[in-house]
Amino acid sequence: MKMNLKNFMILLSVYFNFILIGTVCYILSFWINIFGTLDVLFFRGLILLIIVCLIIALLLLFAKKKSNILKDIIMYRDILLICTFLFSFNYFLYTSIPFNVSRSNSIILVSFLYEHKGSPKTEEEITRFIINKYFYDYNAVSKRLQEQITSGNIQKVDNGYILTKRGEIIVETFGFIADLYNEKNNFIRDGHKNLY
Repeated sequence: MKMNLKNFMILLSVYFNFILIGTVCYILSFWINIFGTLDVLFFRGLILLIIVCLIIALLLLFAKKKSNILKDIIMYRDILLICTFLFSFNYFLYTSIPFNVSRSNSIILVSFLYEHKGSPKTEEEITRFIINKYFYDYNAVSKRLQEQITSGNIQKVDNGYILTKRGEIIVETFGFIADLYNEKNNFIRDGHKNLY
């Protein structure tokens, strides 16, 4: 079928509506607490997003098959593109904001200052607050250890924790990529210095 203006507008509407529906479903999946037992936020977010993309792909295939209007307008490439846009947009948004909000010291810092608007805080007060909030209230080290065990990067042994072979590969890969981008604040390369 020739792509005239009317068909183009219908296709544009399909793109917009299905990406919007997919995004709403993705957000709702966190509230429904699907895979709530999976405590690694990155993996949970990724699995949920893949499931939502598959559901949207199936809905688009169903719409293409059952709708007389859409069957000649929606091509298989459109289904692939809609799912790619849906995945990319939500992956970027999730990893940029909600994922970082749950673990970023910068977020703790600005949130602390927000709670004390108009009342200046010293660097020492901010440091003390972040240490207490992140490491003790939030139990950050324990949570990060559990995440890395679940990811297969570290292993618990009798007297502590060790890096697995997979973990070594991850560290070396991250270090190589950080070096490629000339990242100065590289905890892979210099995170262990001056600790002891």
